[in-house]
Amino acid sequence: MNKTFNINLGGYPFAIDEDAYVYIQNYLATIRRHFSASEGCEEILYDIEVRMAELFQEHLKGRAIISMKEIDEVIMIMGKPEDFGAEPMTESFHSGSKGKKFDTKIKTGKRLFRDPDDKKVGGVCSGIAAYFGIEDPLWIRLIFALLIFSGIGAVTYIVLWALIPEASSAGDKLSMRGEPATINNIAKIVEEELSDLGEKINEWSKDISGKKKSGDSEGKNGFYAKAALAKGVNVFGHVASGIIPLIRNVVRPIFLTISIIVLSALGIAWAASFVGISFASPVLHAIGPDSALLGYLGVGSLFFTFGLPILGAMLLIARLAFSYRINKNLKTGLWTGWFLSLFTTMFAGMSTIKEYKSHHEFTTVTDYNIEAQDIKIGMPEEDLDHSMGVFVDKFIADKDDKWAVRDVNLKVEKSKDNLVHIEKRISSRGEAQKDAQQNTLYVGNDVQVNGNEIQISKYLTIPKNRKFRNQSIDYTIYIPEGKNIILENNIKGRLHSSDLINIDQIYSDIDGLKWTVKGKGVFSEIYNDYHNHKKEVSTGNYNKIIIGENFNVTIKKGDKSNVTFNGNKELVEKIRYKNLDGTLTIDGDEDGDFRELSIIIESPSLELIHLNGIKSASIEGFNQDNLKIFAKDSNRSRHDAEIKFSGNIKNMDISLEGNQNLTLIGTGEAMSAVLNNGANINAEKFIVNNATISGDHTHESSFYIQKQLHCDSPEHVDFKVYGNPAVSKL
Repeated sequence: MNKTFNINLGGYPFAIDEDAYVYIQNYLATIRRHFSASEGCEEILYDIEVRMAELFQEHLKGRAIISMKEIDEVIMIMGKPEDFGAEPMTESFHSGSKGKKFDTKIKTGKRLFRDPDDKKVGGVCSGIAAYFGIEDPLWIRLIFALLIFSGIGAVTYIVLWALIPEASSAGDKLSMRGEPATINNIAKIVEEELSDLGEKINEWSKDISGKKKSGDSEGKNGFYAKAALAKGVNVFGHVASGIIPLIRNVVRPIFLTISIIVLSALGIAWAASFVGISFASPVLHAIGPDSALLGYLGVGSLFFTFGLPILGAMLLIARLAFSYRINKNLKTGLWTGWFLSLFTTMFAGMSTIKEYKSHHEFTTVTDYNIEAQDIKIGMPEEDLDHSMGVFVDKFIADKDDKWAVRDVNLKVEKSKDNLVHIEKRISSRGEAQKDAQQNTLYVGNDVQVNGNEIQISKYLTIPKNRKFRNQSIDYTIYIPEGKNIILENNIKGRLHSSDLINIDQIYSDIDGLKWTVKGKGVFSEIYNDYHNHKKEVSTGNYNKIIIGENFNVTIKKGDKSNVTFNGNKELVEKIRYKNLDGTLTIDGDEDGDFRELSIIIESPSLELIHLNGIKSASIEGFNQDNLKIFAKDSNRSRHDAEIKFSGNIKNMDISLEGNQNLTLIGTGEAMSAVLNNGANINAEKFIVNNATISGDHTHESSFYIQKQLHCDSPEHVDFKVYGNPAVSKL
């Protein structure tokens, strides 16, 4: 029975039996004696211990104690002392590897590290160059420099700096280059580092002494510039070296957390795809190819076509996050399985598409003599089995031994006689014309005409032993003139617009509407009153108007003051108005959309028209001495307001702000206009003698001025002027 010892090798704790312990002590002592004359003896020995510890961890494979078996395996890789010129170990200390030849061509996989020996900032570029066998890392640095201008280079570099470990030991540096970490190679790396360090110190010493001896100012400046640049790089490196570990400690846990969440989500998605395809498989068979075998293969391959990429993504994330190695055979199997599944799915899909290429339809007409004045049309819901999977159940359902497909459409037209005609058009597809024709013969649908009620099922039916080939039914119901049509709410969504009834009438929210077939359309007094409601209000006399909201306004000269609102009845009732000492104010509730409403305002004369966020305005018929027009945007208006004026005003005062476009037609003596924030005036047809134009946005405006123009910059008039007036500064 051997004794066991607990040792610390290169910072790693191990349990080791007595024979192995004695051997490894002598092995390390022999190496120490060989490198005792080297300046880097301690560093060489430490790196050898670290590499041996890493190899022991790999070769133990779950075993608790290091024995001579593990010693032999590690020595085979590291090499014996005599392999690199050291004195051989005494015979009593030779391991079981005696007589075995050390393989100097042991291949090791490359690992990605940051290279601290050839770094400019963090060693990322030189590490990547070493990993890919690029001798000069300059090319990698140039790529990152170009990426910095695209905006992603700096972030990418910092993230790689945080995630890629530094090659801190000689073993790491050898792994970075893909070289075996033998004792000889480790010693060579350490001695090269010490030699490079000595050369750098000598170069700096010579550089400094040379600069001190030289009195040349240009040389001094060059030296100081080089020193300042080196200092700047070092400062950046020190700052980044402090930040990067912090980023690494934050980024890695976040990355692991996100990876776990994504893995869970992908797993759920895969399971959901299996459940969804399983539930929908009856429907997939119904719409699939005629061949049952090809149908089953298509459904199965569809699952793997979507499922295998999800599994591959899960394995990739596991590899990145948890260093999980994917077996090559598994990887090959996944790719092979996916390509086979994709090919089978595409083959089944193309075979199915072929079976939809021909089209056939036939029409039947049934006549009914309905004497009642009111004819009610409805499409009642049915209690069917909708457990066909998400979304599919909205289209297809299970009805006894048949498929129920929600593809029945309806429209209403005017009859040419006094009878009600129900036209039924069934259409279908098939591989050949005869197949499409045969598919229409198996389509069923329930139509019931009881008294004055016409009830049509929303579903057509197909026997389960038949395939779905885009079968559909379109009904057209012809109603005689003078009859009233009552459309039930359950018909919405299946009733299409026609020459007789439009989409707005179909989707009206008014309950119990009766549509009378009249002329080329239908008429409903209730509907017309609701959507084209006219309301006249008594406001008293006024000579000033202030209007807000997105109204369409008509302001015209009349014999007396009068206001009329036109539009949707609910919105008309939300309009607020009042007359305060001759000033009429009109606006609406904040929750109303008044863009389709119109307001007609009449008055014998007006002094002021103030428009705040209106949609459009027409001002016409005023012939008087003075008028002020103010118009601006509101918080709710997001469009250009179109304002038109026609009349004759001696003194016109205009102020526009925002997206206001004013067109003037008529004549006047004088006009003052202030335009700001995009406002424009087109006054080519409004002829005045004198005008004053100011504001920050006038270049798209035009005026007709006959005598005198006053403006901000007479030397540079940025708007169009007709009439050739004299120009002076304000």
